[in-house]
Amino acid sequence: MKLCKAAFSAEDGAKLSKSIQTNVMEMLFLLMVIPRICNFTQMGRYGKRGEQCYRQTAERSVNWLEMNMWLSAFAFKYYRTTIISH
Repeated sequence: MKLCKAAFSAEDGAKLSKSIQTNVMEMLFLLMVIPRICNFTQMGRYGKRGEQCYRQTAERSVNWLEMNMWLSAFAFKYYRTTIISH
């Protein structure tokens, strides 16, 4: 979760408001946890928010490419320093 939060708030990462950040992180978590079919109704049942909140968050535009590029750069930098130090 810390890595995802850092990717959203980084200067060159995806820039989103704090409420949208928490909603997106919760949605990503629910997608991993909910078995079988995962839809907004299921998210509303197992999550902290209502179904409509998840629907509205999903309708918003998120720059996933920017976030993924930041995560990749972070991961490669981490692994490069780990490999060099060993």
